[in-house]
Amino acid sequence: FSWGDKGYQVSCGFHDGMRCHPDPNKTDPDTGRRLKPEELPRERYPSTATPSFYVPAPVLRSEDDAIYRPNLPTFDDENSEEAGPCLGQRDSELLLSYLTVPYLRLPLVVTFFAVEDRVHKLASSKLRDILDSVLFEPGRFSALKATSVEPRTVPTQNQFLLG
Repeated sequence: FSWGDKGYQVSCGFHDGMRCHPDPNKTDPDTGRRLKPEELPRERYPSTATPSFYVPAPVLRSEDDAIYRPNLPTFDDENSEEAGPCLGQRDSELLLSYLTVPYLRLPLVVTFFAVEDRVHKLASSKLRDILDSVLFEPGRFSALKATSVEPRTVPTQNQFLLG
């Protein structure tokens, strides 16, 4: 560890260095072509509290993306003795829609599973993992200097609040 002219630096025994951000020269392991900047991963380990973790491309960015998706995951548990889907399409749509809103994700998902006919669905390890991720994974939050700024309209015109 050292403090240099470019800020705090970490050295390690790796021959190509250590990065805290994705390698901009990363290539697709199957095709060998260089990935575009928008295709690079945004984080080292993708969050399992995001809806896109459970569905193939294209990425789910909003509730509308979940609503208009033709086939949603049923969160089948391979280790369970009970065969069949754990969630129906309607419940899957609700859960994935809730995961698209980071600031409201926690109360919505907890309320989703608090209903008497859904609490037993937590027998599924996949659904327990979602609840665990929502409860305990740290997410992106507004900067401290944004605590005195509040949105006056929805959607807000203040780009600072959008992160």
